[in-house]
Amino acid sequence: MSPNHIVPVRVYLTVLVALIVLLAANVYVAAVDLGQFAQYRATMVFSIATVQALLLVLYFMHVRYNARVLWLCIMGGIAFIALMVSVTVLDYQAREWLPDPAGWNQPTDAR
Repeated sequence: MSPNHIVPVRVYLTVLVALIVLLAANVYVAAVDLGQFAQYRATMVFSIATVQALLLVLYFMHVRYNARVLWLCIMGGIAFIALMVSVTVLDYQAREWLPDPAGWNQPTDAR
């Protein structure tokens, strides 16, 4: 960040309003019955949270005004996290030893 760069207060207020609107959208998506789109609830909530995190990093951590080398480091970190999450998901989906949930709800003859 250059020492002469000053961010106007209007930018901070705009980002704050955007974060509040996104928070309200996140709460709405999490609380309201979405009907046929209910299966996409987690994807929508995580997408909104990603936009919120991006706004926080870009404006409140001043990454937007820093050198491109810092951008490269941040993108490398994001790529590493995406790789770790995708490997975890692939590992979980590849497991065949998970118990069959069909037998969990059968009543037992406990007396």
